[in-house]
Amino acid sequence: MGDMNSDWHAFTGVWLKDHDVPSNGYEKVKTPPWRRRVVEFDESSASNLLDGTNWNETFRRGKNFVFDLNDEDDSRVVDLVNAALYLQRPILVKGDTGIGKSSLAYAIAAELGLGPVLYWPITSHTTIKDGLYRYDIIRHLQETRPTEKPQTDAGVYFALKQLGIAFGNRAKKPRVLLIDELDKADMDLPNDLLHVLEEGKFQIDELTYSKGPISASEGDHARTPEVRSEGRMAKVEENGWLTCGQFPMVLMTSNKEREFPEPFLRRCITIELTKPSKVKLTEIVKRHFGGEISNDSEVGQLIQKFTIEASKKHIATDRLLNAIHVFKEFYKLKKFDSLPKGNLVEKILGIIN
Repeated sequence: MGDMNSDWHAFTGVWLKDHDVPSNGYEKVKTPPWRRRVVEFDESSASNLLDGTNWNETFRRGKNFVFDLNDEDDSRVVDLVNAALYLQRPILVKGDTGIGKSSLAYAIAAELGLGPVLYWPITSHTTIKDGLYRYDIIRHLQETRPTEKPQTDAGVYFALKQLGIAFGNRAKKPRVLLIDELDKADMDLPNDLLHVLEEGKFQIDELTYSKGPISASEGDHARTPEVRSEGRMAKVEENGWLTCGQFPMVLMTSNKEREFPEPFLRRCITIELTKPSKVKLTEIVKRHFGGEISNDSEVGQLIQKFTIEASKKHIATDRLLNAIHVFKEFYKLKKFDSLPKGNLVEKILGIIN
């Protein structure tokens, strides 16, 4: 990739192979004029993100994602990720199941130090509001008597969800939002999502009020309420609007089960992941199990068998990892007197039924 400071890549794809801390690559990204927002940044909230279990899990998963930059397809993926970073556009990642689409989000967050990945799984019943915020109307009604003025800001009954948290982020770096299996969604969701991402803001309907935002007992024009966001409070603007400080790095996955509207595709950077090569599979095994097991000749034979079989039909990469784990624990280390009967390893590998 050349010198880190002179190379245009903010995201290299290989930084974490030789380092145990995020890179400073995001400092290269300059916000396009049409994506600029005037917000007050809070550096303390940013530093708190790179600590704790959630960040450790993101970093672990990101470090295990493998790029082979000698491979033309992988080099292309890195370039497209950087294009999305510079243009601040969402990424649509397409490919077969189990090929590593969602793991790409963790690799980006880990290398650039963007905090724990915000994970939003999609079902056929998911709506845009499911990703924006949750309103605890039952608690609100229970704690509010019609004959009394409210003693608490209405905002405490609202909690930002995954997309809302990404918008409420006030650090100088964006959050990574993983919208998993978008192709399962209702037909309206991609366009609804596109509208929110294009505008860079959304409205909390229940905080809309004709004379100003709902607030504490100080009056209709009192300070705007704050809503919950990852254990903190995020400010909401007048009439319930929440504008993003940094456009989040949004990565959406698709198993290619459906086509998306052209206006949606036009505003996305589309990446299609291909099946990993034998070289890449060997490196994946090495990162998960260490160099000793990956250099084992019998493990090498398993990788070769998997590569041949995967060229004929789709087999998820985690099958190979599962098979090697079983081989290592039961057969290679011989921890037990009795061993599984039959071709268990090859069954797990997907070679035989």
